[in-house]
Amino acid sequence: MTSILTNSSSMTALQALKSASWSLEATQGQVSTGLRISEASHNAAYWSIATTMRSDNMALSTVSDALGLGTARTDTAYTALNSTVGLLSDFSAKVILAKDQPDNRAKIQTELDSLKQQIASIASSATFSGANWLSTEHPDNLAELSVYKTEIVSSFVRSPEGQASIGKTDVNLIRTSLFNAGGGGALQADLRSLGDIGGLRGQVLHEAGISGSQNFGFSGPVTIGDTEAIRFTLTLDEGTHAAGQTFNVVIDKALVIAELGTSDGQIDTASEMQRVLQAALDDIGAPALASASGGRLTIQSQELTGESGSSVALALTETIGGLAAGLENPLPPNVRDSYARADFFFSGPFRIHNDVEFGFEIAVGGNTPARITIDRAMVDAALGTTDGIVGDPAQLAALLDHALGGQGVNAVASGSSVSLVVDDTVHPNAGARSTIALRDVTDNVGILPDFDLMDVDVTASSADLDNYISGLDGMLKKVMTAASELGALKKGLDLHADFAKSLSDSISRGVGQLVDANMDKASTRLTALQTQQQLALQSLQIANANPQSILQLFR
Repeated sequence: MTSILTNSSSMTALQALKSASWSLEATQGQVSTGLRISEASHNAAYWSIATTMRSDNMALSTVSDALGLGTARTDTAYTALNSTVGLLSDFSAKVILAKDQPDNRAKIQTELDSLKQQIASIASSATFSGANWLSTEHPDNLAELSVYKTEIVSSFVRSPEGQASIGKTDVNLIRTSLFNAGGGGALQADLRSLGDIGGLRGQVLHEAGISGSQNFGFSGPVTIGDTEAIRFTLTLDEGTHAAGQTFNVVIDKALVIAELGTSDGQIDTASEMQRVLQAALDDIGAPALASASGGRLTIQSQELTGESGSSVALALTETIGGLAAGLENPLPPNVRDSYARADFFFSGPFRIHNDVEFGFEIAVGGNTPARITIDRAMVDAALGTTDGIVGDPAQLAALLDHALGGQGVNAVASGSSVSLVVDDTVHPNAGARSTIALRDVTDNVGILPDFDLMDVDVTASSADLDNYISGLDGMLKKVMTAASELGALKKGLDLHADFAKSLSDSISRGVGQLVDANMDKASTRLTALQTQQQLALQSLQIANANPQSILQLFR
């Protein structure tokens, strides 16, 4: 049907033109921007994700720059330390030469002074972006510090909850500094030496208690008749923690004859009494040993009763006219419940600095040795101080008592000595079974220099070249350790930098997959839409021409 009020064909053509124009505009936007999604209205979820990831990528770019700065600082310090290692090795070699050639020490000192200046110049010039890790300005001695560090950026992290953060790596300047304003650098005198650790260093203690025993004085010949005997009770290994075990011992004429090969039952000497007494003990299975020395008899426990004590107690119940071949005549010492005790002299005060510790092995009662380690925190906790100083025997005893808690050893001071005593409440076995052994006293700092590198003078009359040589070796080890740590840090920063670049590339690819336009597809679609637009225009022209044909009918 044809209408002069409504041109349906024109309306349809116009809608087609609008649709083609809108699609053409969108496709032209993709072609011009390269983005399939450039606004939130295109796809809110993808646009939000892409915007966040682009922000992260910008942060990663900043982190990469910061990593580059940290790497450059590390490289600068690392290169300087490597150069210092070589110069310090030459320095040490010339000091050794000075020891072998005393007549050339003045010339050698000139070379040493030149090396000093080179090393000092390297340390002072190892600066990058205002940071120098080798020549530091802290006013305190580094040995007194627990923390002296700087930070470098090492990573960018976004948690699963969306929280963004920057990862940092600490650089301990206490370990990298060669020269510090307040002292304590690797090439300066080191206050951390423990000396002989108050007398502990070099100690190899191995002590045991003494088996319980009782002495008797032989009182002269005694003859045992046919109806006579020497009878007594013998209690072995009674002690603080044990009731002991009692044996009834009988020495009669038959026993004397059998043991001595006589017929009169007479015991003439302490040696003969020892033989008879041992036979009597063996006959009843009493675990004790009888011995004789001069006119003295001794009964000693073998500590085989199963009791924890170690002692000998004898009570006569029958004698020969009041005599018992000396058993009626007990003499000192009477050894009972002896526990191991190890003593050493306190040699003088010492100080535990931060990051310094010493230790030793201790074994009690034959148990597996335990390694005891003592550091600054333990010293201050044990003594109630804040300076790490162990100043006298009482303080060393208090420190050891604190450190040995749970080992069953008590440390006590007496005069100028310190004693380690087995705690019988923890290790009740007395006598020879009670042992204490201490050995392998070491520290974690080794040989430390007591001089500054810049003060070394091989021409001075007071110069101790052996001390110089050992101290320079300690300095060299500290510089090498610092170089190793910075080398590891440098490698770690390189890995972080590579990872940051790879991560940035991955994020860029991921964002592209979300929002980038397919240019091949977009350009092809653009051509098609342009054609559609032209066709729509022509359709609209044709549709608008139809009413003109109706007008012709009325002319």
